[in-house]
Amino acid sequence: MISPLILPWSLKQWVKHNHSASNIMISNKIVADTCNALLRVELSAIETYTRAIKKFGPDARDSPLEGIRADHVASAESLRSLVGERGKKPATSSGPWGSFVTTVGAVAILFGESSALMVLAQGEEHGIRQYEKALDDDKLSETVKALIRESLLPALRGHLIELERCKMNVA
Repeated sequence: MISPLILPWSLKQWVKHNHSASNIMISNKIVADTCNALLRVELSAIETYTRAIKKFGPDARDSPLEGIRADHVASAESLRSLVGERGKKPATSSGPWGSFVTTVGAVAILFGESSALMVLAQGEEHGIRQYEKALDDDKLSETVKALIRESLLPALRGHLIELERCKMNVA
């Protein structure tokens, strides 16, 4: 027979444990969903920079565009890893918005380097807004927020500076 003194304690522990497990599952889903959304932004950037580099040929390979593209690849890997650590499947494409952005980027590239740089800068600004929006999410883990604050967001801000320098060289 179970002592009445043990039962309430055991029940409390069971409820606490299951409530905790439920919160962890919800937290993992929020982190995975947010990181996947940010991953799609990064994948879109990779696609757009790849297109711009191909269009502008060998000169673009030596320009900051290749370095910016490499930063986006590294950011995508970081986000992919965070999603995987939570037992979720990382996004593999930029999705409908990314397709639209990539198409706009392709059209801008046709109009020349100046137009392409403007679209690339707008893409970086969009990424900055998405990262800032994620930082405002109270449900997002501090681990992810730290990665955004310390690595991902500063990289995008640096890209804007590089793109501004490129624009000045084209003008």
